[in-house]
Amino acid sequence: MAGMLMFLYDDGVVGKLDVRGLGFHPTGLSTYDPNYFDLDIQPIFVGSSEVGVVAHVDTTWRDIHIRGEQNDEYPYGTNLRFALGFMQIVGTHVITDADFDTAHGIGIGVWGSQGGKLIVGGPHPEDRVTFTDMGFAGVYGYTDANMQIDVSNVQAVNVATAFAMYELDNCRVHMWDVETVNGSGAATGPCAVGCIARPSTYLFERNIIRQAPGTTWAGFEMWQDADVKSDIVIRNNKISGEGSFLWGPIFTLGAKGTIITNNTITGSGPAAMYLWVDDSGLMVKGNNVQGWKVDSGPCGEECPGFPLAPIWLAWNTTGITVAGSGNLRTNVFDETDNPDTPAYDGANILVGVNSQGAHIGQAIRDAMQARIAAKKLLMTKIPY
Repeated sequence: MAGMLMFLYDDGVVGKLDVRGLGFHPTGLSTYDPNYFDLDIQPIFVGSSEVGVVAHVDTTWRDIHIRGEQNDEYPYGTNLRFALGFMQIVGTHVITDADFDTAHGIGIGVWGSQGGKLIVGGPHPEDRVTFTDMGFAGVYGYTDANMQIDVSNVQAVNVATAFAMYELDNCRVHMWDVETVNGSGAATGPCAVGCIARPSTYLFERNIIRQAPGTTWAGFEMWQDADVKSDIVIRNNKISGEGSFLWGPIFTLGAKGTIITNNTITGSGPAAMYLWVDDSGLMVKGNNVQGWKVDSGPCGEECPGFPLAPIWLAWNTTGITVAGSGNLRTNVFDETDNPDTPAYDGANILVGVNSQGAHIGQAIRDAMQARIAAKKLLMTKIPY
């Protein structure tokens, strides 16, 4: 991987960096380096890749334009893996008025930072940051701790997920006023190299998410399959999706106490919300799913004859409160509810909603779990 503009800092350095009015449109591939096993280009790198080296540098980036080159003969289809990367550097990093285009990886990445802030976008129209044709994520956080991350006034077009975060320890994340076209909104997971020791807080609000048809990334995809559970709020978003099984507008797994409220969800598929195994104590209230058309097609043979509904509560969920939205009565498919008894006797709390259960054989559950395992394997192999 070759850098075009690299700011490398020694341990303990304190400084400031201000970069404005800069553009890169690299063509071709870098010279092959056997130490890194690829030919990709990363235009801008800040920090250090040496273990244990930490610098404190505040950076400002404005009027930045980076675009990769697409070529079917390249190993990954484009010559760009990252556009702007920060590694092991503490400080406040502000990126505004920028666009990142055509990479098989990510636009902005932060790895191994132990403090500071990342601010992408801002309150003014001229602060907008755009990501176009990114294979994985617009903004990516990986093994960071004690950080504040704010992402707003961002547009992502043809980007798998606008914001992906894995193993963020004791971080505060806020994403709002983000718009996607043919892309998902956010994905989180507690484990990467290891698993978090302290919870983080995540707030996703006032975003407009338009998933790509048949995507394998949920609109908001919240993995909490570790001992330490983070605090997550998903509220006041507009999400549309079509034809994806398990990876619908909202997917949670292993979450505890997550709040999902006042979202408007439209589109079609087996479910709009998949609240999956080991979820407990979630509050799902006031969401409008009346514009969701239940379609079993994407399930194939994995949900034969199930009483599908916009909200699907998987087996082994407990204490999830699902409350209706005013006069709009929501249907719920709750696997913990015994279909042989007329009254609800499941493990969750349903208020003002209609519920049905179903007898699901082990083979069907195994097939669903295989989908989960395949997705986790994909996440661990993402080379970013």
